[in-house]
Amino acid sequence: MEGTFASRGGAFESEIWGDAEVMGPAFQRTGGSNSLVLRLKDASTLPAFDKDIRANPQMQLRVAEERKYYEDQAGPVAGPLMALAGFVAVVMGIGAVFGAMNTMYAIVAARTREIGTLRALGFSRRSILLSFVLESVFLALVGGLLGCLLALPANGLTGATGNTAGFAELAWAFKVTPGTLVVGVVFAVLMGLFGGLLPAFRAARLPITSALREA
Repeated sequence: MEGTFASRGGAFESEIWGDAEVMGPAFQRTGGSNSLVLRLKDASTLPAFDKDIRANPQMQLRVAEERKYYEDQAGPVAGPLMALAGFVAVVMGIGAVFGAMNTMYAIVAARTREIGTLRALGFSRRSILLSFVLESVFLALVGGLLGCLLALPANGLTGATGNTAGFAELAWAFKVTPGTLVVGVVFAVLMGLFGGLLPAFRAARLPITSALREA
């Protein structure tokens, strides 16, 4: 029999189910089960159901939500993966801030005469500072939006690893949600803001006479 096994996007969609008496001996798994899956009509009754199970001495069971159960199973693997992902994100974020700073310093160096002209026309240092900060934020915003577009094809890609607590394969899927896109854009804007502050301060502090003399 062929078909599609759907479970509302849950982890069961990555499993193959069959008769326990038939598949158990094939995988040398006989003598009982280590988990039982139930679906409650009302999720809010889970604490009361857990209390009743614990109160029955004949049932040596622990009730847990599906997400919490798989988080516990993936603990030894998920922790290092999240730490590695966080480390990579921090390093790339620092590199992006320095990249934005280097770009803005180059822009300031190329516009010294323009900055001097604006100051001579009566523009204040605060206006010069604000204009360069806004330019840096705008460039970072455009870069963040392009990055989000490049990340969209990764939506739905899957991966897997083994050696989990349950001696089973741990599978996951990349999901690009609206929330993650918003976080990415906000992070890009912040990088542009911090990366553009020092060059903007330099532009605002340029003396009018020396700025006009520079090529």
